[in-house]
Amino acid sequence: TGSGSNYISDHAFNFWALIGRLKKIPDSVKFFNLTARNLGYLISAPIFLYTLSLALKTRFSVKIMIFLTATFPLTTFLFFTRMHERYLEAALPGLLLTTVYSKLMFIPFVLLSLTNFLNLYHNWESPKFAAFNQLLSNWSTIVAIIITNLAVLALVLVRTHRQAYEKAS
Repeated sequence: TGSGSNYISDHAFNFWALIGRLKKIPDSVKFFNLTARNLGYLISAPIFLYTLSLALKTRFSVKIMIFLTATFPLTTFLFFTRMHERYLEAALPGLLLTTVYSKLMFIPFVLLSLTNFLNLYHNWESPKFAAFNQLLSNWSTIVAIIITNLAVLALVLVRTHRQAYEKAS
C-alpha cells in the first residue's frame, strides 16, 4: 500500500481478516509453504482467469467488461494482502453499473455499499455511538460482514457467468 503496510489485512474486512482476526500480521507469514501475499495471488488467479475467459468468449462485450469492473477490484480487496478498508470502494461503481444489465445486481450493490460503510466506520468511529461501536467491534459481527463480502463476490461471479452465456436479446 502507499502507506508502506505489509500486513495481511490493514483494517479490511476480507479473507485475511478472517485468518488473522485483524491483527498486525506481516504478509510474509507462510501458509502451505507460501507467503500470505503469494497465496492471495494464487487464490485470485483462477477468478481473474475465468472472468477474462468470459470476456474473450464475448469478444470483450461492454456488458461483460462492466461486470469485470466489479469483479476485479472486489477479488483484489478480498484476497490480496496489504488491503486497507477504503479499497473496497473501487468495486462499487462497477457494481452499480451492472444493475443496467441485471436488476438482481442491485441487491449485491446495496449489500456491498453497506459492508463498505461498516468497514470504514469500524476504523474511524466518527461520530461515536457507543452501542454501534460495540456491535462493530464484536468478532461475530465482523465475521458476518466478511462472509457477506465473500457472498457478494460469489453472486457477482454467478451473474457474470450467466450474462456471458445469455443469448443477446
